[in-house]
Amino acid sequence: MKTNRVSLIIIPVVLIAFIAVALFATQTPARDANAQDTSLSMRSLLERLRARMDADPNFLVTIQFFDPPVPETNQWIIPSNLTEEGSTRRFGEIGDEYVCFAEVGPSFNNSVCVLYSNISMVIYSN
Repeated sequence: MKTNRVSLIIIPVVLIAFIAVALFATQTPARDANAQDTSLSMRSLLERLRARMDADPNFLVTIQFFDPPVPETNQWIIPSNLTEEGSTRRFGEIGDEYVCFAEVGPSFNNSVCVLYSNISMVIYSN
């Protein structure tokens, strides 16, 4: 008799524990084992592209923006000449979440920094 009473108590407790574990497992968001930190990937890409530019002065990169830093200019070619004689735009500081473009000319020396989330596309030749 005692074993029947113990079984009547243990079986429901074990079932409730299994149900609780199953519910918890289905409510916990799954983690993607292949997820990557896109900001670090973008940083790596831009650093590699800058190194190619340093090695080959004819190498160009086109950056397209969701929200252009300069109105009505949704893409920049890097490096490029700006409107003022002798002025250029190149890659400047490259951070974990942003890239800065160095704009240097006879009368100015500016940095324009853009979050990676504002970059819609990076185009370059292989």
